Amino acid sequence: MKVIDRLEWLGGWDGLLIDVGRYGNGDIGFTLTSYAEGLVAKPTTNLEETGIRPQPGCFFIKDYSEHVGLGAALVEAGVVAPTGREVLYGPFNSPATEYRFTPEYEPEG
Repeated sequence: MKVIDRLEWLGGWDGLLIDVGRYGNGDIGFTLTSYAEGLVAKPTTNLEETGIRPQPGCFFIKDYSEHVGLGAALVEAGVVAPTGREVLYGPFNSPATEYRFTPEYEPEG
């Protein structure tokens, strides 16, 4: 994923950097990096291989394993907003929810 913008979020975890990028197919992705801990999470997932693509300007956040509740926490913090689209993918029907950045956190690129 090529980073196109870096946003600072001072809520939770003593401050995070949100590195926003694009996957090879142009879909949005991002990572969360803590000032104190380093890389915390890569919550987004690229579902192109499954034939599922997000709406323009949107992205999917995984909601299983270590990512359970991460999307909801980012909504509560005002960083992202759900679009209402939820999908299941892969051999284990793993859940993902489509989101967009809120206007306050809309990346430049």
